[in-house]
Amino acid sequence: MHNKIMIVIGLIIFSAWTIRLDYKIFDKKLKKYIISIGGFLVFWFIIRLTKFYYDSNFLWYLYYAALIFVPALYYLLSRYLSGKDNKKNTYIVLSISMLLLLMVLTNDLHGFVFKINYDVSNEYYDDYNYNIGYYTVVLWIMYLLLNSTIKLILQRRTYKKDFKLLIPFVPIILGLIYTILYINFPGQRYLMDMSVAISFLMFVGMESLFVMDLIPNNINYDEIFKQSLLPVCILSKDGKILYQTKNEFEVPYIVIRDIKEKSVKEFYVNPDNENLRYETELLDNGYAVIKLDYTNIEEANENLNRQNIKLKRQEKLLNRHRSIKEEIYEAKINSDIMENLSRRIDDKKDRIEELMNTMDEPDKEKLYEVKYLISYCKRMSNLIVSNYNYEMYDKDRIKAVLDELLVDSSSRGIYGHINVNSRLILSSIKVTSVYEILFTLFYNIHDIGVLVNINNDIIDISFDDNLSSLNQILADNVYDEISDISKKDTEDGTRLTIKLS
Repeated sequence: MHNKIMIVIGLIIFSAWTIRLDYKIFDKKLKKYIISIGGFLVFWFIIRLTKFYYDSNFLWYLYYAALIFVPALYYLLSRYLSGKDNKKNTYIVLSISMLLLLMVLTNDLHGFVFKINYDVSNEYYDDYNYNIGYYTVVLWIMYLLLNSTIKLILQRRTYKKDFKLLIPFVPIILGLIYTILYINFPGQRYLMDMSVAISFLMFVGMESLFVMDLIPNNINYDEIFKQSLLPVCILSKDGKILYQTKNEFEVPYIVIRDIKEKSVKEFYVNPDNENLRYETELLDNGYAVIKLDYTNIEEANENLNRQNIKLKRQEKLLNRHRSIKEEIYEAKINSDIMENLSRRIDDKKDRIEELMNTMDEPDKEKLYEVKYLISYCKRMSNLIVSNYNYEMYDKDRIKAVLDELLVDSSSRGIYGHINVNSRLILSSIKVTSVYEILFTLFYNIHDIGVLVNINNDIIDISFDDNLSSLNQILADNVYDEISDISKKDTEDGTRLTIKLS
């Protein structure tokens, strides 16, 4: 009768504790594990109470559902908190636990867990012995409990070298001692019912984990709230202040009155200071009142407006400064372009002017030369502008520029072909140098066939006749464009190899 009363009391206590766990834990997955642990303990007490009325081995074996799965869930909980949970490990732990439970439930078929000693009639048992299966279950339970507790302490401890780290191990050690005594002194086993003793130790162990914050919970929420500097207080539904933060304030009478009369509004304005307002929030067992202070809002808005005006002025000055810099830069670029262009074409302009002044009547050769020089000035102008735009020329653009030069040179009796490497890409500066070199050569020779091959920085030119003064022509006119030059005369003509600088 004494044990039955203890079981009923335990059932009530653990049912209430399990319900309380739902409010204590805020993480959804963690709550699932904790509530399942509480559920198994309640299930254990229900089975234990049922066994008073229906005594059978099967009900006795069902004790081990809680004994095995509570540590298993505790182990999975510890892995979740340490960030090491995964489906594979969960399946392994639950599968081993289920196999051990099935071994206990089917003990009557094999006797691996308990070896039951029947009386002479072989109908009732009067005693039993523990077999290897029982010790396997105990070792599995102890492994899960110790491994889980060590994992939680290592991952979430807030204490350094402190005796408090040993507290979670106390219920485990006591449970082990109780189990040893239970096995070796069967005559004393009923001094305390096993379900009550082990469940109580599990309860103490879980609560110690909550208190030490090894399992995150809101058990100390009231202390955290009280230490907060937020202007918040919590009132009961009859208008009494339950919790107040460090940032204390007086709740207006009108708010308390409306709470008592159950006619609470969402916002209130302080009648003595319209910059003070109060926001209310309905809770399960009361109301949260939040103080909102708008006293400095107008001053902050004025400061913000002044800052915006100042920033707009600065932006205007910066834009003007940037515009001036762009204009100066553009003027400098234009000046550089004109200077570079002047250096390239001034002598050509002078020659054009000289030809026009000495031509009393139309002269075909002079007109061709004027046209040739004008084409040079036009093309060189475009190339110099390209230089300042950092343009790149592929094979087709290079060939278009040089083919135009070759067509213009036909008026001087120069004919031939220009080849450009299909993969060649040159900067506009390099193209300008190539154009200048070829123009200089073509301007100073006539009536000859040429074959030009361009590959990277090398210009290879073959003439179908021997020419003696090519090196000197290039040295006098385009010395800066060339880093090396070689000339070779053969029976078929002259070959000139030029390397750009």
